[in-house]
Amino acid sequence: KSIGVFIKLAKLKPKTPSRDEAINYNIKLNQLIGSPAYPQTEAALRLHATQIVERSNNPNGYKRQLIAMAASKDRQHLIRKIKTPTLVIHGSHDVVISVDEGKKTAMLIKKAKLKIVPGMGHNFAPELMPKMTKWLTKHIKKAQRKYIKKKLKNHIGITKYKSKK
Repeated sequence: KSIGVFIKLAKLKPKTPSRDEAINYNIKLNQLIGSPAYPQTEAALRLHATQIVERSNNPNGYKRQLIAMAASKDRQHLIRKIKTPTLVIHGSHDVVISVDEGKKTAMLIKKAKLKIVPGMGHNFAPELMPKMTKWLTKHIKKAQRKYIKKKLKNHIGITKYKSKK
């Protein structure tokens, strides 16, 4: 985690708990943590921020998020316990969580797949959504096939065992 980014985020906080301040904060936030290779216009950022604020706005939410991130402890021991098929998608230019941390996460999860997206920051740029949708769809279908195959194998094994009794 970059302490410099946390300091910048803390300084960006809205001055008042108003709708407009929340929208402006969200725009500045996304300009700070966004994807350098996929810059968004201020109009696009404003539209997205407005949608977010209208859907749900908690004036203290940003403080709690920063505090939770700063106070979070090492979870490597928990990450190692993940047994489900996992796809880690990480931006090469993420200023909040370094690409090395994304790599470490993928290494800690047995058989995890890692996709490092060149030029992506801490957000999901709209231009990347078709590509990421394909990755996720492929990943989910493969995991589902493995799951069904395992269930069938276990079911056939149980049936054979019962028929021998």
